[in-house]
Amino acid sequence: MKRARLDSVREILQGSPLPMFINGEWHQGAKGEYLDVIDPASGETLCAISAGTEVDVDLAVSTASEAFHDGRWSQLRPDERAKALHAWANLVERDQELLSELESLQTGKPIKEARAARVETNPIHSPGNVC
Repeated sequence: MKRARLDSVREILQGSPLPMFINGEWHQGAKGEYLDVIDPASGETLCAISAGTEVDVDLAVSTASEAFHDGRWSQLRPDERAKALHAWANLVERDQELLSELESLQTGKPIKEARAARVETNPIHSPGNVC
């Protein structure tokens, strides 16, 4: 376990309160309330996150629905959708170690277990898999 890397993850979390990402923008939440994320291994507060409300959920659902129905996603050619999904998969692959460390901190899982649960993105890169 590389402690220096874990410290950098903690530095990222110190930028809290962390907002929600809805429709390509950061939102603090309709009520401006926050929830603490606790490290179950130490009991320390890792960060604060925006507490979503019904208003926030409605905004997320309505903007996702709008993006589907106005054609931004649903009318993309299959190769364009595949390109977007490949870009996402590349980001997940690039940041798998960071994501594993975040998962370990948030859930208390040993880092080895968090790493074993990595998302497998290789199938999406297969030339035959076009969404």
